[in-house]
Amino acid sequence: MARRLLSCAQIRRVLDQPDRTTPRGWRDRAIMRLMAVHRLRPSQIVALQVAHVDLESGVLRVGARAVRLAPDTVAALNAWLRARQLHGLGEEARSLFLALDRPGRAGLTTRAVRHLVGVYIEQAGYAREGIVPTSIGNPEFPYVY
Repeated sequence: MARRLLSCAQIRRVLDQPDRTTPRGWRDRAIMRLMAVHRLRPSQIVALQVAHVDLESGVLRVGARAVRLAPDTVAALNAWLRARQLHGLGEEARSLFLALDRPGRAGLTTRAVRHLVGVYIEQAGYAREGIVPTSIGNPEFPYVY
């Protein structure tokens, strides 16, 4: 089966799926923005730590490189970090993105990231057939500062 990329309109619809009234929704929106706008892979998402984020300068360290973040991504990360703090989620955890359903709030796995993106792709009304989590990283998706 051939891999399909989502169109820019489809990506926007997928990005709108998480419930932004819950910590999980804020987490998932931040993850998907990093994948869609900044083209991070699931393995890069799970490797991120809180210390890698500089919201004030709008920069994220991904491995050895610095990624300049779009304003909407900064806002999504800020909302997730606020929700994390307000709800006492993983205050001691170094991982940026936590598994909210596991004791000790361990970091997400690559498999979990792929799964959550797939769930939102389906919620947006798109069949998962031929679509992989990195399908939301279409190079034509606008990267606006």
